[in-house]
Amino acid sequence: MSVIAVAIDTSPATPTVIERGIEQARWASAELHVIHVFRPLTSVYGVEGPYVVEDASIQEAELERLWDMATPILDGSGLDWVRVDRVGHPAREIAGHARDVGADLVVVGTRGRGEISSLLLGSTSHGVIHDVDCDVLVVKNHTADTVENG
Repeated sequence: MSVIAVAIDTSPATPTVIERGIEQARWASAELHVIHVFRPLTSVYGVEGPYVVEDASIQEAELERLWDMATPILDGSGLDWVRVDRVGHPAREIAGHARDVGADLVVVGTRGRGEISSLLLGSTSHGVIHDVDCDVLVVKNHTADTVENG
């Protein structure tokens, strides 16, 4: 059976990304894997020394918020789906999961930050495109267009 991997985060585009993944899974009669990667703040900001960062409590809150939003959409699709939670660098973890399960397609969103921000902050969608062996569907964040151009 083929596998569609859908990468989600806490951005406003996530419901659209999930819907695109559901569409692709239906079309391909594929198993749907929905993956979220928590990136610890200590790895984002390089926090060390006297600073104490409670990554575990931040991760728990993020996961609860994300899955509370995503689960009704996924359950309402009528498709069987697999929840995947990973920790680390998002592009690497998404690509690693796609390779591990032999995904035929990865669906990922873009936050629409622009070239400079993506260069400075890193672009998950760009990293996934270059790290996986399968096709990648990048879902444009139309919410960002509305806010920026609104």
